[in-house]
Amino acid sequence: MLANGGYDPAAELDFQAAVGEAGEVAAWVAYDTDRNDLSRQLIHEALLASRLAGDREMELFELSHLAMLDTHVRRPREALRIAVHALESGPLPDRVASVFEIRRGRALAQFGDGPGGVAAIRRARELAEGDGPGGPGGWMRRS
Repeated sequence: MLANGGYDPAAELDFQAAVGEAGEVAAWVAYDTDRNDLSRQLIHEALLASRLAGDREMELFELSHLAMLDTHVRRPREALRIAVHALESGPLPDRVASVFEIRRGRALAQFGDGPGGVAAIRRARELAEGDGPGGPGGWMRRS
């Protein structure tokens, strides 16, 4: 329906956002059942829908999923690119930045950069334990 316009145009952004969120859930189910190729396909489609809807919070969540999947299947270059892009894309709540630091740390470790990986994981822990925006209690909660 989204691709062919079979819906009320006034609800387009809400519909795209819902499709993005449903795609994220489907990608997690595929990941949890070790269907990594399907998870990758679903997360790319979800990411597109969320981006078109202007849903930055869900887009970040989906990018995090993609970077996680990349490290799981040993694609550290892409995981690192995604993590660095997210971290440099503007101010993030501490909790969100923490997740991307974890993704960066795992990717660096897969490249053989143990010290860089450990430093990123330490930074993730500091951010997750901090009192700043997005601290304990929510993915994108702002203070």
